[in-house]
Amino acid sequence: MTEALEPVRRRSRRRLLGVVALVMVGVLGLLTLHYLPFFDRAHGLERAADTLQQQLEGLGPGDIDAARAADLRLRIASLDTEVEPFRGLLSSDPLMALARTLPFVGAQVRDADALIAGVGDALDAAGSATTVLDRFVAVRTAHDAATGAGTGPGGDASIMASMVGLMADSTADVDRMQASLAAADAALAGVGEDAVPQMRTIRDRIRGQIAKYGPLLADYARLDDVLPGMLGQGGSKRYLVLAQDPAELRPTGGYIGTVGIVEFQGGDMTSHDFQDVFDLDLLPGLAYVAPPQALRDHLLGDVPWLLADANWSPDFPTSAQQALRAYETESGDTDVDGVIALTTFALDRILEVTGPVDLPEHGVTVRAGDVTLTILGETRTVDPNGERKGIIDDLAAVLLERLLDLPADRWADLGEALVDAGSDRLIQVWTKDPAATGFLAGTSWAGQVRQDPGDYLYVVQANMAPTSKYDLVVSRRTDLDVQLAEDGAAAHHLALTWQNDAALPGEPYAAIRSYSTSPEGLYGAYVRALVPVGSTLEVAAGHQGRFPVTGAEEVSTESGRQVFGNYLLMPPGASDLAYDWTTPGVATLADGTRTYRLTVQRQPGAQPDDLTVRVTLPAGATLLDTSPSGIAEGDVVTFASTGLRDQDIVVHYQP
Repeated sequence: MTEALEPVRRRSRRRLLGVVALVMVGVLGLLTLHYLPFFDRAHGLERAADTLQQQLEGLGPGDIDAARAADLRLRIASLDTEVEPFRGLLSSDPLMALARTLPFVGAQVRDADALIAGVGDALDAAGSATTVLDRFVAVRTAHDAATGAGTGPGGDASIMASMVGLMADSTADVDRMQASLAAADAALAGVGEDAVPQMRTIRDRIRGQIAKYGPLLADYARLDDVLPGMLGQGGSKRYLVLAQDPAELRPTGGYIGTVGIVEFQGGDMTSHDFQDVFDLDLLPGLAYVAPPQALRDHLLGDVPWLLADANWSPDFPTSAQQALRAYETESGDTDVDGVIALTTFALDRILEVTGPVDLPEHGVTVRAGDVTLTILGETRTVDPNGERKGIIDDLAAVLLERLLDLPADRWADLGEALVDAGSDRLIQVWTKDPAATGFLAGTSWAGQVRQDPGDYLYVVQANMAPTSKYDLVVSRRTDLDVQLAEDGAAAHHLALTWQNDAALPGEPYAAIRSYSTSPEGLYGAYVRALVPVGSTLEVAAGHQGRFPVTGAEEVSTESGRQVFGNYLLMPPGASDLAYDWTTPGVATLADGTRTYRLTVQRQPGAQPDDLTVRVTLPAGATLLDTSPSGIAEGDVVTFASTGLRDQDIVVHYQP
């Protein structure tokens, strides 16, 4: 009986499956017809997002005016309008609830939930951004109106004060932007790889923009927490300014020939006063401060350690605090909030934006690229009864006026110039404010001796007796060979080669010789190589004509690094110095792969040098990958660069 009924049961199951399939097809058909308009809307949403992204790409401060800000606001509102029907569909449509129960369609709906949530959060961030843009446009409009009417930079308030006020007033909006972007990124991460292509495209585009601009926004958020206060928002701030001359190179950028105090209040620089450092250093009755040994041996002798030579440490926070102690002792002025050091090379970069500055009272025009020589000539040929360093104060006054009167379409250029100067440590800042110190820590603006893990090299050069301006005409080449051992240790050979062109005929050589205490072109320098603590020096040798190097004059520790140091007296022509040392454990092992990291730190104010690093792997090791600039040939990886920026080198290999 049961066997006789089995064919009937099979036919019934087939009919039931057919009915279910028919119902499913009908449901899918209804869903398709019902939601067909939303496919067109999805394409419209994608096109609108594309248009907005294209408008934002490359948009700089000089491009943002009232019309552009209004257009961006309109497009963001349009995008929000495009998104709204999807929000309603996903939250309240009854067929969508049915679709969520279907195996494949349900996953797509959940992906759509995540996508729309992420898009909404991103639009919230954009809305906060337009609020900040509106304030920025108001500042720019007032600035343009004031300068166009000839009433001076910014009218009653300078552009700098207005921008600082904008930063202070925008903190809450920036915080909201950060929170919205974080929420958007988290929501978009929920859009799976099985989502339809349109959803994945929108997800990837928005997450890509968050990855690109999110870190910049985070940096800005940290900056607007500290910069207004540093510039006198809520109370005046006074800074000691060290004007460093890179023609006479010292560890943090150059000889401190001129110092000044600048005061900021409400974002404005309300006063500046520069003077010859000797006006302080030659005051009678100053207490004796013992200089570091190398400075005593090769420059100062029994002269006390004063402000002019305070920047002996290559670690700027250390030198800044030493300079501030010397200034306070010599001047009696203890109401100082921090120290700013800048070289004449930084002024070159700024003048590229502002254009040349005429100083008729000095009979000179200061142009980009000529600041150092112009100031050298002026400070050494003025009337002996006049103010020798007055040109610095006069240049600062005119340059500040130019900056405050800078057209809005050049603000981005100025920002780029300041970033370049900071990246090359031509401008360095130390402040007593813990929040500002925390923000600056680890950046090039702080000028710290870096403490990165792994291997390390920092060659620091200081012009010693005979004092000169020959750093403008002495070039250096740096070659470092690193032989890695099987246990991760490294053997190093550092070869430094100098070319002293001080004796060449013509200009600028003749003028530079006239500014120096050695007219025959002798260049004195104290050279330090900073390497990882625990390194063992094996060889120190050099050929410099008069006093060959047969060993290290100094082996010590400083700023968390091992130091090898020697004084060199270099006649015109070529000179060299070499150090050999070993450092244990610089190539670390993890999961069968060794990683060798090397940080090469460059000295601010130094001429760009040719740097070549050759890393040789242990015998039998297999190279896996290197930093992009590395060129592999056999078991040797070579890195070459010319410039002033620090180099970070990474080599991965398998033992």
